[in-house]
Amino acid sequence: MAKKASKAQPPNSLAEGFANLLADTYATYLTTQGAHWNVEGPNFPELHQLFQTQYEELTLAIDGIAEHLRTMGFYAPASFATFAQRARVQPPEDALSAEGYLETLQSAHEAIVTRIQEVLPHAEDDAFVELNDFLVERQDAHKKAAWMLRATLGKKSKSL
Repeated sequence: MAKKASKAQPPNSLAEGFANLLADTYATYLTTQGAHWNVEGPNFPELHQLFQTQYEELTLAIDGIAEHLRTMGFYAPASFATFAQRARVQPPEDALSAEGYLETLQSAHEAIVTRIQEVLPHAEDDAFVELNDFLVERQDAHKKAAWMLRATLGKKSKSL
């Protein structure tokens, strides 16, 4: 007979979702830090600072995601190989143009929003309010990052 999940113990699907979110966030962090190091062009100072601000925020997010996994009673994945297997976001192999970094990172943040939307239903139980709140905060942060990158590219938002 299958063991029923208790309110105190999150289901494996929630932990799997967090592990996958960790992998995507780490891949986005690597891409963002690479953009910070390698971006070139007439907007270098602004982009260099934008990417630094974003990778510093991602650093805190990575730690938060991993700590939530640990509080759920699961180990956080911690190798490049495991992250590569779990992540949908794939860092570029080579340096990109400034526009290439902006587009790649916008897509990465949007992919993470999608990942979070897939995980959120697993955190709807009242016992997981803190996990749900954390996911909503992360979703908002990634939506804001994607918007900033989109605006930097000069892409217009949708009108209401």
